[in-house]
Amino acid sequence: MARKPRQLRLRESQELLSAYSDAGMNDDYRYRFISDMINRFNRGRNLSTKQRTWLDSLIEEGVPQPKGDPVLIGRIDTALQTHGMQHCAEPLSDFRSRIVKGWELSEKQMAFLERILEEADEVIENGPWAPSDLQEEQIRQCVALAKSRQGSYWDSHPGETRALKAVKAYIEGSGHVDSWSVERIIKSFRGKLVELRNPYVEAGAMIWARVRKQSAPGTAWEWIAVPALIAGDALVDERSGAIVYPALVNGELTYKTQSELAKRKPRGLATS
Repeated sequence: MARKPRQLRLRESQELLSAYSDAGMNDDYRYRFISDMINRFNRGRNLSTKQRTWLDSLIEEGVPQPKGDPVLIGRIDTALQTHGMQHCAEPLSDFRSRIVKGWELSEKQMAFLERILEEADEVIENGPWAPSDLQEEQIRQCVALAKSRQGSYWDSHPGETRALKAVKAYIEGSGHVDSWSVERIIKSFRGKLVELRNPYVEAGAMIWARVRKQSAPGTAWEWIAVPALIAGDALVDERSGAIVYPALVNGELTYKTQSELAKRKPRGLATS
């Protein structure tokens, strides 16, 4: 038998890799092998006899038939192609890969998958879900407030992290966000959102502010209480993500958090 030309084997390998990808089998061990062989071709490396034999056999066989329920796989494929379901692409692809391999899903996994597929059916019938005007305002506030939490918080709260990424993408122009992500991130910051709606103090109020002062150069800094005028509405600091209140303190505009303000003169603090 004549030896297959290198360029023909490369072209057939690339076509097979693309077919594996179209079938959602990117994490299959055969997909990884084919990809490795293509990389060897592109680097000008030769294949061993065993590598050529296995690669040619895979090319001859083509993409293997899925082992799982074809109806369920078809529903997943439909959901993956539905505009408005982009937020579920990762779990859908993962479930599809497992089912194609013939793996059994747990009862909990099947329930989760069914919820996603029901959401896809709803989107197909009624169009993508969209947040209300109030929810859109709130998620923008949540994205700003998120800066107040350290990376360790987000590392330990994967659900909230996923929701934050989804609403940020929507705000930046992705065109769609799901109801779960919106509701999850609003719930995460509900206390802060309440403070923005019902601030600790209103604009125009006279209040006490805690400030640091040195009694003389070279002496220790100490906290004192000084009268302040709230000069505007509560807002989210762009850098820190904290809720702050614009206040005129000693004739200068500064921004104070609620912990630095008091409606009554704080006990134990001197005044200026």
